[in-house]
Amino acid sequence: MFLGLYDDLTYRQENDAEFALKNASEKAEGVTRMREELDEHLAKVAETLKGAVTANEATKVHGSVAREIEAHRKAADGKGDKEFAQYLAGRLRRLTALKDERIAALTEEKAS
Repeated sequence: MFLGLYDDLTYRQENDAEFALKNASEKAEGVTRMREELDEHLAKVAETLKGAVTANEATKVHGSVAREIEAHRKAADGKGDKEFAQYLAGRLRRLTALKDERIAALTEEKAS
């Protein structure tokens, strides 16, 4: 049934504003959830790197997560989200440092 509401400019403006706010809220919640899930994943990877048994294991685990982080960082740069891109770059540096520390420890153990 057509009530003619879409002919009313004020109704359309109110409707657009209401749904714009609702959509922005849902998008923000989705982004927050995605970032939290990524943080949890990176924390698990950090624990895996700390417990790596061989240098090859540490290198392979780091390589796969580094590609994933870099893809997220490039996407954030593309969207203009510099803060998140810098955050991801920092997390990648930290994981690289963990990998290097673990490889050094494993090499030292092997040499002893």
